Amino acid sequence: MAAADHRVQAIFSIIDQDGSHTIDCDEMQEALINVGYKFTSDEIMAMIRIADSDHDDQLTFSEFKRLVNRMQEIERLSQEFKMYDINNSGYITAKEIKNVLEKRFNTKVDIKKLNALVKRKDTDKDGKISFEEYLDASLSFKLPEATSL
Repeated sequence: MAAADHRVQAIFSIIDQDGSHTIDCDEMQEALINVGYKFTSDEIMAMIRIADSDHDDQLTFSEFKRLVNRMQEIERLSQEFKMYDINNSGYITAKEIKNVLEKRFNTKVDIKKLNALVKRKDTDKDGKISFEEYLDASLSFKLPEATSL
């Protein structure tokens, strides 16, 4: 096992407070709070699901190692999501995306195109994008540049 793997294993063991050889949402959230990160339970579950290959809502060591490799990207996406979530509802709507893009790029944005974008990426069909949907979608698309809207 490489030195980096030993460090990740040591971190995994500290987070796995109950000794179950898995990390659940509560353990992950407490560990992240202890090092200064503030993610909601929904955000933590979205992170876990990215690496949770057996879909049991917990991370084994190998799944945790995969997540550690992606944490920097997830943190950036979380900040990006929060920028679009103007009303702090935990969801992004086409209207919120429109408001942010118009302010940021000082241009008009076609709400119909944004509605279509949200509809395509809204997997639970509730008319808005959750953080989990945003993470999933971010792997396959980026919000369009203002000039193409």
